[in-house]
Amino acid sequence: MLAALATILVQPVEAQGHSVVVVVAATDPDVNEDLENALAGDLHDRGVPVVDPSSIDVTYHEQARLAAERSLTGFSINYSAMAWITTRYHSDRAMLTRMRFSTRSAPYGEFTVYEVRAIASYRCYDVIGKRLVSAGSFTSTGRGEDYATVRDRTAGEALLALSRRAAVALRT
Repeated sequence: MLAALATILVQPVEAQGHSVVVVVAATDPDVNEDLENALAGDLHDRGVPVVDPSSIDVTYHEQARLAAERSLTGFSINYSAMAWITTRYHSDRAMLTRMRFSTRSAPYGEFTVYEVRAIASYRCYDVIGKRLVSAGSFTSTGRGEDYATVRDRTAGEALLALSRRAAVALRT
């Protein structure tokens, strides 16, 4: 699911309006990049100008993930920590997303059944105007015998709901 994404083209800010940098901090850090690519691809498909996550320096993205984690668990954001968005990538909006997974497992005969709950919370900021543009939280739950498959499916469903809502505010 997460690997089958089209390449996202970065277009000039003046040609499309506000561009958005997508940052995802997940409780399972192995899926951060896949989730960023999936969310960016879905937003792009909905007409939101998105900076290609793979074009962002790994060090900067790690810093942004830490800022996302702090801002989504607190009540404010440190805009100076996100200043690299405007200077390096010529983007004026940052979409900070936190993906939390909780898992329960139960034996079922010879198999183990995993129940995974994915909660995607986000805040999108206008970095230049220092204001909140959009925010929300979405949940998805799934069951299956393969943990990775269930995790990816539930994460994809939560991100899809998130991008549907966020795209409306981000296109303006």
